[in-house]
Amino acid sequence: MSAYTHDCPPDDCGPCGTLPPGFVRLRYFYGKRLGVVDFIDEQRYHAGKLRFHNQRLHGAGVLCGLGAALFAPGETVLRIGKGAAIDACGREIVVGYDQCIDVDAWYARWRDERLADDPSWTPPVDGDLLRLCVALRFRECPAGVEPAPRDPCACDATGSDYGRVREEFELDLLVHDQAAGHLAPPLAPPRGDLDLALGRAIGGGDLSARVRELLLAGCADAEPGGWLILACFAAELDADRERVVALSEIEPVAAALYSSALISELLAREMAAGLEAGAWAAGAPQVSGLELAPGTPDDQLRITLTGPVVEPTALAAAYELRQLDPAAGWQAPAGALAVGYSASPPAITVAVASGFFAPGGLYRLSVAPAPAEPIVDPEMRPLLPLRPSFHFRVVDDGGALALAPAPYAEATP
Repeated sequence: MSAYTHDCPPDDCGPCGTLPPGFVRLRYFYGKRLGVVDFIDEQRYHAGKLRFHNQRLHGAGVLCGLGAALFAPGETVLRIGKGAAIDACGREIVVGYDQCIDVDAWYARWRDERLADDPSWTPPVDGDLLRLCVALRFRECPAGVEPAPRDPCACDATGSDYGRVREEFELDLLVHDQAAGHLAPPLAPPRGDLDLALGRAIGGGDLSARVRELLLAGCADAEPGGWLILACFAAELDADRERVVALSEIEPVAAALYSSALISELLAREMAAGLEAGAWAAGAPQVSGLELAPGTPDDQLRITLTGPVVEPTALAAAYELRQLDPAAGWQAPAGALAVGYSASPPAITVAVASGFFAPGGLYRLSVAPAPAEPIVDPEMRPLLPLRPSFHFRVVDDGGALALAPAPYAEATP
């Protein structure tokens, strides 16, 4: 049971998951004859450019509203708040009024349709729970009947046609497995590649350059299924599995698309917090890398810096070193760490008892300065990042121990 204003066919503008071959607009000149196809092309040019902009620069998700909640406690009716969204094709979907879905009535109709096709059909339940998702998609509806010259070759003898197109929506419920095929298109670059780029940048490196490399690799192809999944929930069935008796807590699914104004506000707040800490000061010292210097009786990690810092502020920070044990989790070294500072070249040293580092071992080093006592240089500019941390692996390099990036940071995208 769907909710929409008209029985509208799907939008037939064609595939939207790939880059278009290009855009062509009309060129006007005096005496040009214009027909229906010219006006259609004119509309499609502007609609296509806007959808391309939305798809490639904003993505798919909810702009505002469209929250799903129970209409009243103990009922099986969902209320979907009015709001707006952009689908995977870049089309704007506007829901101007709150919508309601009677899940029990929907289930009864859905069940009857499937039993009519297959009398042995049973609902795909987990125990007594049927997992469902609320889905929304774009629809175009012809409207506004107007007089029109009758086509002598057509079957319609009324001499009228639709003069308007209403941009509407369809709201429905999908079984969870079916909804999984309509997830939002991936980020471009994909989230996994971004995670790898971030991992490589830990402890030194230009993250923006790595992301730029991913963007230059090509444009991502979306695989839109038409539906935008808003939220998912579980419907509890009765013992005979003929009715829905209760609904579980509703979990939002759709991504939220932030407006430029909201992003600017959030960024301004972050910058203000950084300015209060002096984190945006020009010329502030930065962590440039991490090195392992095996020695006797201690093994020493050296955090290299781009500029000097005040030694007592470096020594006052909390340093934690852990080894990852797949069976027991993070393990601390047996003895205390010895922290030192060298000014030329500038580096913070962290020494641990010999034998803690072993080939193939996975480790984490974190630095946590107290908020009131940051690590600063002689001009009070704080060390960046404010809370450095490193994930790394120790390898055997020709008989000597050496550091390698964490496994997740050295995989090939």
